[in-house]
Amino acid sequence: MKLIKCYVENFGKINKQEFQFDDNLTIFKEENGWGKTTLSIFIEAMLYGFDKSSKDKELRKKYKPWNNGKYGGNLDLEIGKDLFRIERFFGDTPKGDSFKLINLKTNKEANDYKDNIGEEIFKLDKPSFEKSIYIPQQAIAIEISDDLTTKLTNLDTIKDDMNKFGEAKKILTKKRDELKKKIKNTDAEINELDNKIENCANAQSVLERYQEEYNKLKEEQKNKKKDIEKLEETLKKVNEQKLKLEIKKRYTKIEEDEKSSKEKLDLINEFFKNKIPEQLDIETIENKINLIKRAKDDIKDIQDKKEETEIYNDLKAEDIENMQILYESYKTLEQNIQDVKKDRSMKEYMLNNTKNNNTYNIISILIFLVGVICLIFVNPKIIGILILLFSIVFFIISNEFLGKNKKLKEAKKELESIDEKIKNNNQDIEKQKNELSNFIKKYGQEFNENTIYEDLFKIKSNYEKIKKALATIDENQLDVKHFLYNYYNEITEDYNKYIDEIKENLYNKKIVENSYNEALKLKQEFLSEHNIEELEKVEDIDENTEDISNKINEIKSNLEIIMKNIAFNEKKMDEYSSIIDEKVDLENDLENNNKQKEELENKKHIIDKTIEILEKTKERLSTKYLEGMNDNLNKYIELIAKDSKIINKTSIDIDLNTNIEVDGEKKDIENFSTGYKDLIGIALRLALVDSIFKDEKPFLILDDPFVNLDEEKMANSLKLIKEISKNFQIIYFACHNSRI
Repeated sequence: MKLIKCYVENFGKINKQEFQFDDNLTIFKEENGWGKTTLSIFIEAMLYGFDKSSKDKELRKKYKPWNNGKYGGNLDLEIGKDLFRIERFFGDTPKGDSFKLINLKTNKEANDYKDNIGEEIFKLDKPSFEKSIYIPQQAIAIEISDDLTTKLTNLDTIKDDMNKFGEAKKILTKKRDELKKKIKNTDAEINELDNKIENCANAQSVLERYQEEYNKLKEEQKNKKKDIEKLEETLKKVNEQKLKLEIKKRYTKIEEDEKSSKEKLDLINEFFKNKIPEQLDIETIENKINLIKRAKDDIKDIQDKKEETEIYNDLKAEDIENMQILYESYKTLEQNIQDVKKDRSMKEYMLNNTKNNNTYNIISILIFLVGVICLIFVNPKIIGILILLFSIVFFIISNEFLGKNKKLKEAKKELESIDEKIKNNNQDIEKQKNELSNFIKKYGQEFNENTIYEDLFKIKSNYEKIKKALATIDENQLDVKHFLYNYYNEITEDYNKYIDEIKENLYNKKIVENSYNEALKLKQEFLSEHNIEELEKVEDIDENTEDISNKINEIKSNLEIIMKNIAFNEKKMDEYSSIIDEKVDLENDLENNNKQKEELENKKHIIDKTIEILEKTKERLSTKYLEGMNDNLNKYIELIAKDSKIINKTSIDIDLNTNIEVDGEKKDIENFSTGYKDLIGIALRLALVDSIFKDEKPFLILDDPFVNLDEEKMANSLKLIKEISKNFQIIYFACHNSRI
């Protein structure tokens, strides 16, 4: 049987790819992540599909196409002389899977095999296929299965019986476990019955002890109840006495309330002895007090200090008018000074322009003297004459202005007069300004020459407000005081305090009157219901009801404990009476349980013998393949390792567990390195395939199984692959050049 080719539509990361298989050896050398394992799983899935097992559920999910395309493909293979194509496509569950088998010679759908074609061809189920034909990395672990046993022993004709061996063993083991559990439970019941029967022997004496204790408790219960009755009678009498005392105290309280209400009412009536005010009178006075308060607030808004308010009281309207007139005079003088200053500036300018005439006269005299000197000492004489003539002409011209000197003198005197006038006006202005400043500051304003008029207007406005407020106060204050003097001998200006007290007394008057009337009513009712003379004879008691109640509660607590103990003894007496009555029944039950245990143990013995016979039968069948398997195993170890340490020293048992003999002792394969484990695992797989496929050889899938071998063993393994490819079709996956 050989694989010819396969086409992967979509499976894991592989999609729309075709792969051809050589008759002997097909090598796939690809990098990790290419999809080597994916392709090997695809081949297995084409042969066996995905079932409902948890492992196949994970594989179905893992290799679902990444592109969400159609999931599956086809596999062409040769079986005997026939050529077939397996077409499989997978859904999310087995119900969504499809299978089709096509005979490639006829190109028609064939019915030679069902959808479990792998199991029909190899006579191996899927787990057995993975333990034999498919050799992955770390291939050491092989567990024997019923299918492998059947193939190894060449008992294909009784395969169903071999398959049923495991099922029969499971059923028998389960039944044996059930019998063990029943035997254990029966033993427990027998022990319990033994204990109960033993207890029955002692039950009578125990019952008598509980009966004696029960009688004592009942007597103690009787005495405690009598004590409670006596204390409750005493408590009743004390409570009656306390009730009378409470009634007496209540009467005392009623009298005290009456007296207190009478005293309060007398005080209020004394307060209103002159007059009880009407609500309208109080409201009228409150309105007047509010008017007074607002007037005082107006004054306070103008000046917070009392002495400044009194200054406003001394102020007269004509004083403000005089200040306004003074302000107008002040402004007029300021304007006059400005006008005079302008006139003086003009005259001063003219005077300055005429001051240079005297200078011209001096210059002309000097020029004349220079001319005389030149006439005497300088030749030609004409120079001196010309200088003299020039000095005379210059003198005449400059003296044309001499007529103005008189006017200049007059202008100078006029300037002096103007300066005197300015000085006098400034003195008057300063005097008026000081007077205005003193007036304005006196009434709480900051003096500012630019706001004199506004400040005077504000003082006048404040004056008028204060006068109006004072008139309001005078107008209403007399009525308020007259009203308050009805109730107070002395009063202050805090009028609201007195009004509040009057209103409070009016309110309290009604309340106190009601309280007093209610106290009188309660007293009359009390006197009609109780005898005062008897109540007055009632005296205080020394006994404390709380102490009595505590004693009663303490006795009741003890009584509850006694009753619980009585109940406990009654229960125990019933139990031991029942035990005594049940002794005969318990002995019968014990006899029956012993018989039942004997029957169960006989059944278990039969099952143990049956399992033992089945195991021995299977072992006898299994030993048939061990000799050939061990020979093949050591043959392949020698081809791979050529290592004298383990050649012919490696053996397997009927469960395919591997052991190596070292220094005369067989040691489990787990005690050796990973390289040895893989080496022996590969050799064991090849030996297993040789043993179970003696006629037609199947293909082998090797998924990089030599990864842990050293260079020498790797080289030998590659030679081995080429050698066995003469008998087997090998599909070999590797990811490195060193392993091909």
